[in-house]
This record gives sequence, structure tokens and C-alpha cells, in this order.
Amino acid sequence: MNITRRNLLQSGAKVGAVSAFGFNILTRPARAAEFNLKIGHGQTTEHPLDPRLKEAAEKIKADTGGRVEVQVSGNSALGSEAQMMSQVRSGALDMLCTSVLFLEGTFPAVSISGLAFAYKNNDQGWAAWDGEFGSYIRAGLEKQGILVFDKIFEHGFREMTTAVRPINEPGDLKGLKLRVPAWPILTSMCEQLGASPTTIGIKEVYSALQTHIADGQENPLASIEFFKFYEVQKYCSMTNHIWDPFCMFASPKRLGALPANLREIVINNINSAALKQRVEMRHLNETLRGKIAQSGMIFNDPDQDLFRKKLSELGFYKYWKEKYDPVAWGILEKYCGTLG
Repeated sequence: MNITRRNLLQSGAKVGAVSAFGFNILTRPARAAEFNLKIGHGQTTEHPLDPRLKEAAEKIKADTGGRVEVQVSGNSALGSEAQMMSQVRSGALDMLCTSVLFLEGTFPAVSISGLAFAYKNNDQGWAAWDGEFGSYIRAGLEKQGILVFDKIFEHGFREMTTAVRPINEPGDLKGLKLRVPAWPILTSMCEQLGASPTTIGIKEVYSALQTHIADGQENPLASIEFFKFYEVQKYCSMTNHIWDPFCMFASPKRLGALPANLREIVINNINSAALKQRVEMRHLNETLRGKIAQSGMIFNDPDQDLFRKKLSELGFYKYWKEKYDPVAWGILEKYCGTLG
């Protein structure tokens, strides 16, 4: 069976829910689930991603009459995000909600999503991912045997925190040991600006900051709040250097094993959860700065144009443009304007 994103995400619409005996197969009496699915993610249980996914799991169980049960495992309980991505690819894990940048080694063009200082605001990001740019990324990953759901979840702009000084201009990064995920495009940005990037799993970041293995880290405000990085960092610089959404990735092998009508229920409920979580995260991000500041963290607002200009002078954008399919670069510029 040739499982593609198109037939996985659309075939269910043509399948009825009524059997030849005249009863609704989706509302049969409760019994042990026929299909058990697992979703992994790396965020804490306080992050809005976790309750929205668990709410979707409950709705999937109800809508399928108990035939499908979904277990949501957050806080990297199933392994690091890189490890969980490998599990999805092998069919050992059904679904994973995380950054598309963890697939940079599989489909290099996805790293363009993490191009430094590309997006000016959230609206540009959503327009790109809900539009032609998102379609391009999903189609490319499908060719690599990875399915990506149509609706993405909010993660937010990534900001820099440090224990030693605020980041007001590019020169302030020089010599800093900055924890970053293992994303080449992000480590490249840090190195270009004079920082020393170090890759540490998210669950170990607090300890690394506390023991000064790293001077700082970068993450959206929600992660700074829920992982309590404000306890071991003094400054938060609103650099907005990367706008990085969460995508729901699925194993074609595992999702394709579901009957089409049940598959449609799973997909629709997770897509609906993504739309709810977007709204919730937008409201949360509007309040988090004030809340975190009450814990003693000092905020500052650097001029992003200074960083774009410096990276352009250093050849950062030229280097990465030459590595990408020019089609991908052109599509992104439709939403973000000329880059570099």
C-alpha cells in the first residue's frame, strides 16, 4: 500500500460511519481499544501544548466509541526530541509534536524555517506556514517518508537569556557559552556572532545553567517560564531571532494502519487542538513577560535590525541561500521580504 500524506489526510472523508447492520460503528458500547497510539513531545505538562493534546486524545476516544486510545507523553518521557524523531521514522512511535528543525539532517530545506531574524512578527510566520511555505515543507518531508499535519502549533519567538549580561547588540554575544538545540542553522548564527554554542538536552539545561556549564540559553518565553530558567538566569533579551512553530509528525506506517474513518477523526481532532493552542499561546505570550519579570529577571529589547545587518555583513545569508533550493528561498521571501 502506497501511503501518502494526501490519502492519509483526505481518504477518511469518503468513508461512512454506519455499518451494514444499521448502527453507528463509532458509538458502540465501551470496550478495550482496538488501536492504541502514542504522541510524544518535549515540553512540560504546564505548557499549553500538553493539555490541548490530552483534550484531543479524550475527544478521539469519544468520537471513535473507544476504538482508538491516544496516550500523550510530554516532558521528554519517551526520550529526547531527536530520539523521538528517530522512533517516528522507524515506526516505533506514532506521532511527535516538535520543531521541524529536528529534521534538518533528513530534508535540509526545512532548516530555512529557522533562518535567523527572517520573520518580523507572528503574523508573517502563520501566513507562511498556513500557506505556500508550509505546503512546500510538508511535501518535501512526505518524500522522505514523514507525514506532517496541516495545522501547526504555536511555540513562539525564541529569546536569549544569560546570567552575565543583557544582549543589546551583536557584540554582546562574543565569548558567551550559549546552549542551543542541535540545529546547524542556529549554531551557525551563534558562531557568526562570536558565541560558543553548546548542545544540551532540554531536560539538562537548568542544571547546565545552574552550574555554569553554559552562560545562557535561548527559547520562547513559555519554555523560560515552565522550565524555570528565570531561577538561574538574570537577563532576558527579546531578540526574536527565530520564529519556530511545533509541527505534528506522524509515522505513515502507524497512522496508515487505522481504518480511514478512524484516521480522519484522529487527524481532525489534532488539527483542531492546534488551532485552539495557537489562540491560547498568543494570549499567554502577551502576559508572560510581566509574570517572569516579577521573579526578578531583567528584560531588554534589542534592535533586531542590528543583528540582521551584522549577519548580512558576515555573509550568513549568502552562505545559507546557496545551500537551499532557490524555490524554497523565494517562497519564504514572499512572506518575509528580501533576506540578507
